[in-house]
Amino acid sequence: MTTEPGRRVAERQRGILFISMIVICGILLIAGRMVPVSAQDSKPIASIGGNFNVNLLNTVRLDGSYSYDPGGRSPLSYSWELVSKPEDSSTTLIPDGPKASFGADAVGAYKVKLVVNNGFEDSEPAYAIITVTKRGYE
Repeated sequence: MTTEPGRRVAERQRGILFISMIVICGILLIAGRMVPVSAQDSKPIASIGGNFNVNLLNTVRLDGSYSYDPGGRSPLSYSWELVSKPEDSSTTLIPDGPKASFGADAVGAYKVKLVVNNGFEDSEPAYAIITVTKRGYE
């Protein structure tokens, strides 16, 4: 992209911005070269998809595949955690890359956390609250 006459900025690649500067005095080209400049990347963004309700004894399936890195680094790694669950629940979270699942074995609220990493830094955590009801089992 051209920012103004005599200056051109090339695309950013993996955290490095290449700037092309050409100095022209009249019609005489004085200097021109690509100069690498470190660019600060944004943190990756974790996304679970929000809160939802399920019936007792169903399998809860979570999808973090909409997580992304604005800096374009890939692949992302996924760190899932079952932060809280009802006292009478014995379920465990089963992580599988961008997806995770668990059995809804007790009525109540389950809180799940997802953090993604782009190989350089962690995202802010994304949370989902899954509310399990006894509908159909009363």
